[in-house]
Amino acid sequence: MGNPAWAFTSKTLTIKVGYGAGGSYDGAARLVSRHIGRFLPGNPEVVVQNLPGGGSMKLMQLLLGAEPTDGSVIGAVGAGIAYAPTLDPQAASFDPLELGWIGSLGKGENMCVVSRTAGPNTIEAFINEEFLMGASGKSSSTYVLAALARNALGAKFRIITGFDGVADIDLAMQRGEIAGHCVASSGDLQTTDLGERVNVLLSFGPEATVDYEQVPRLRDLIEDPAIREAAGVVEASVDYEFPFVMPAGTPSETVEVFRRAFDAMVASPEFNADASRIRDLALRPTSGGALEAIIEKNIGIDTAVIDTARALVK
Repeated sequence: MGNPAWAFTSKTLTIKVGYGAGGSYDGAARLVSRHIGRFLPGNPEVVVQNLPGGGSMKLMQLLLGAEPTDGSVIGAVGAGIAYAPTLDPQAASFDPLELGWIGSLGKGENMCVVSRTAGPNTIEAFINEEFLMGASGKSSSTYVLAALARNALGAKFRIITGFDGVADIDLAMQRGEIAGHCVASSGDLQTTDLGERVNVLLSFGPEATVDYEQVPRLRDLIEDPAIREAAGVVEASVDYEFPFVMPAGTPSETVEVFRRAFDAMVASPEFNADASRIRDLALRPTSGGALEAIIEKNIGIDTAVIDTARALVK
């Protein structure tokens, strides 16, 4: 139940979400909101507030200095946001290790998909044809992975930004405004109608995606070893999904209380039963300490490799 010497100065915990309502991050935050209060001292009421913008960069900027550090606010931010300063330092200059990483709910599992009615149907066409892919902000996984695929493969598609989140991108795809996106998971494809509407053309990561082993992996299509290594750095930026974080300056004792609460929550039968009902969430949690170690390792890569990685996500 956390540290009994630590207590809320507020009776309410607000989970702020860097994306719009109705998307996967919103769903993950609302799942956590239904359970984490039971594992925190004082059992606070938990509410969710959506603050979309810039692929959760708007929220991240608030967490870096404008949000209270007393444990009354935590953020649900994009999986790749911690690497924004490494991959695009002109757009983001913060130190991700100043924040208190509580934990994440899932592991990275992303694939590029395009509409069956408005996009290419082979990897060759994906590389050679001109079409539009959707993204939120340039610091989000929606942009980073699409840019990585485009630049590493020399593809011709364009990336349109400004969407509130994946749900918004999917609506634009259904309306025929864009062809697709690069953040589909096997859960999305198997438990929603997305799998019936799209062609799955490319996957990311060191291993084949479960149930989609026939989908080409990006790294297998890259011939240049230096580009392949740099692409691996970018792919590592989405090793986890649905991270929760505390504002910069939050006392370590408070962060530790939330980490213990998070670990207890994801181990509870009630939480797991509730999570199983969310169609686009495959629960594979990472603790806050492990998450922080992943981030610290991946932002300390060799400078030459980082320079190549930066070029791949422009």
